Amino acid sequence: MKKSLLKLTSFIAFAMFFISSCSTPVDEELDALVENEGKSENTSGQRTTDFLDYGIHWFASNGSSTKAYNENTSSAISVSSSYYNPSKPTVIYFHGWQNGSSQKGYKRENFFMNDPQNGSTVNTVAKWKQDGWNVAIFYWNQFADESELKDAEAKIWSTSGNRGMRYRLSDGSYSTSKSPSTSLGELAFRQFKAVAGNNTSGNIRIVGHSLGNQLATVVSKKISDAVQNGQLASRLMPNRLELLDPFWSKGDKSFLNGDWTGERVRNYAREMKNENNLAITWYKSTAILNLGIGDNNDALKDIVALQSQRFWYLNAFQIADKHNYVRHNYFWSYSFSAPKEVKLNWWKRRKATGNVAASASTSTSRIRSMMGDSYVWDQVEGRYTTTPADDQFEIKNW
Repeated sequence: MKKSLLKLTSFIAFAMFFISSCSTPVDEELDALVENEGKSENTSGQRTTDFLDYGIHWFASNGSSTKAYNENTSSAISVSSSYYNPSKPTVIYFHGWQNGSSQKGYKRENFFMNDPQNGSTVNTVAKWKQDGWNVAIFYWNQFADESELKDAEAKIWSTSGNRGMRYRLSDGSYSTSKSPSTSLGELAFRQFKAVAGNNTSGNIRIVGHSLGNQLATVVSKKISDAVQNGQLASRLMPNRLELLDPFWSKGDKSFLNGDWTGERVRNYAREMKNENNLAITWYKSTAILNLGIGDNNDALKDIVALQSQRFWYLNAFQIADKHNYVRHNYFWSYSFSAPKEVKLNWWKRRKATGNVAASASTSTSRIRSMMGDSYVWDQVEGRYTTTPADDQFEIKNW
């Protein structure tokens, strides 16, 4: 009886979450699956005039950002070394679905986290910048601002989706004036080549949250293909692909010749793992793939390193927050040592194995060793605190 009640409660929570995510715009109190953080001070994208603005933006250590690419000249914009240094390692983040964000002053994500436990604001990339990393976000918020998630999803792969390449304006209307003639995957790849093509670090990391995991994967695959064809230097091949609570919709897609988006991501992941030794991690913080339109993509678990994040400092009904906080947790985790891996001993007590679990600070070689088996790393400590400092993960068979 208790199990049935728990299942019913969980179902109601997900149903409420799904209904609100499909029917309401961004709200200051509840983001409802939308990836822009309504509770954070994300003012970097606010403006008063309507025009199409998208692409890579570099971030400085104080959280300020600057545009990296000029669409009119199809070239990189010169910026100071505080934003981008071609000799330094580089991480590029791709956000997800942004339903309603245009009508909120074109709100955009940034790297500041409002800690729900103590009310402090955390710059989650401060340590990255301190260590010399170039940090960027690829903004596609106006394209991602669709009431139907699948319409935003299609633009990642093709221009022939139901809504073409339209984008949203601040009054809620859509425009195609000066819309690009190529998919977002191709646009992001072209911008990467222009703004980071001179990078000599040999250390490039691509991160995608929710729907943005697909864009991150497409760009990584395009880079891989260009490296394989000799069109790009091998030093530009990413060595890490991080999928933060990823989302794929169910169903075959005409713009993918009948493939599902999750299927295509899975095939790309397998190819890049085999051809480029790419380290790929799936950080799972919610069960959003269990919603009616989500594809569980179980076969991808056999390819990547899979880790479950347990944000129990948020209550069971804060599904949207758990979905969104995974990106904050990931970037903040770079400031701490890699979390301990533990396992149960004969006396059912957790004991450190001497290995570590996945985080932004975990070595790439360790991530590679975690991939492609039947294990999942499940968070068992640090579940009630926002800081990643006390996190521990038990290795389990999934």
